Amino acid sequence: TKKGFTLIELSLAIFIVNITLILWLSLFNLLQNFDAKIDERENNLGLIQLRRVIALGHDFEIFSDELCMNYRDDMTCFYETNHRLIQTPGTQIYLLNISDCEFKEDGNTISLSYLFNEQVVETIIGVK
Repeated sequence: TKKGFTLIELSLAIFIVNITLILWLSLFNLLQNFDAKIDERENNLGLIQLRRVIALGHDFEIFSDELCMNYRDDMTCFYETNHRLIQTPGTQIYLLNISDCEFKEDGNTISLSYLFNEQVVETIIGVK
């Protein structure tokens, strides 16, 4: 009686381990890409909400890193903190995982530029 594994048994075990490893790595890559796309979709929805709020505002004060306005008879401001664009007072978050946020005024338009996924995004967010 010989004890041990045959060459076929060892080859089959190595094959099964390799297939399992390939499937796990593929799933991991898929989840990483899915997570990045979620932030992009949430930021697109946040820009829509931001544009709606700005459309209802007036008496704008635009600084390079902050936008303040009168909204529903209260002064409200938008600025970047902790890689998020937020509205104060309160803690409404409009954009996630951003940096280098800058508000600009060009004639009657208000635009926003920021860095997201190592790409500069520039968009018009309102009209004065």
